[in-house]
Order: sequence, then structure tokens, then C-alpha cells
Amino acid sequence: MDSKPALYVVFTMDCEPVASKAVRSGPKSWEQSVRSIEGFSYRLLTAGYPPTLFVSPRTADEHARLFEELVENGVELGAHIHPPQLSPDLKRPLGQYREHDQRTIIGDARRIESATGIIPRSLLLGHVLRER
Repeated sequence: MDSKPALYVVFTMDCEPVASKAVRSGPKSWEQSVRSIEGFSYRLLTAGYPPTLFVSPRTADEHARLFEELVENGVELGAHIHPPQLSPDLKRPLGQYREHDQRTIIGDARRIESATGIIPRSLLLGHVLRER
């Protein structure tokens, strides 16, 4: 019988702030947000799969205790940097800003550490979806 190579699977979730006029992709409420994050994380942990959550700085502020608890149970926190979620003045993808501005935008991920005490080791850079 031929041996097949190992298949590695990573389960991730973007933990975005509540939807607004500027960014409509987030959950409808913080209650919906916490239920989604808990359900996703604990189902995977129960099955033996540690998920990675890509957390926006605003969501880290809102759910700091939840993220601390999840990390204690084996979840990895990553930073989700999507410029329009940080400021209404930031409308472009990160790569379209000058180096200094990129460093400032990415530096906002430090809010995740400030809120949770956890330094993200992974980074997800969000993009801008244009409505038609």
C-alpha cells in the first residue's frame, strides 16, 4: 500500500469588530461575536484541534477576558490588521501606505497585547472590499 504524505490543516477565524458603516463585514453585535468565537474555539478544542484566532485590536479590547481564557485552553491569538477597522481615514490596503504609516498601522496591534497580555505571533493583513 502506498503511503500518502501528511496533510496539515489550520483552523482560523477572523475576529472582527461589530459591523459599521465603514466596515460591514463584522458580526451584528458583540453578543453574536462572543458566541461565534466561543462556539468555534471550543468545538475545535474538544475535537483536539487548536484554532488560531486573528483578532482585531477593537475586538481584543471588547473580549479581553475571553481571549485570555481561550489561550489558556490552547487557542493561538494572531493579530488581524485591516486598516479601515482602525480608522475611517484609512481606506486602502496596508501595502498602499508608506513605510512609516505601515509601521504605525501595524503598531496598533499592540492594543491586543495591552488588552489581553498576549503578544500575537501571527499576523493577518486584511484587504479592502469595494462595494459595487
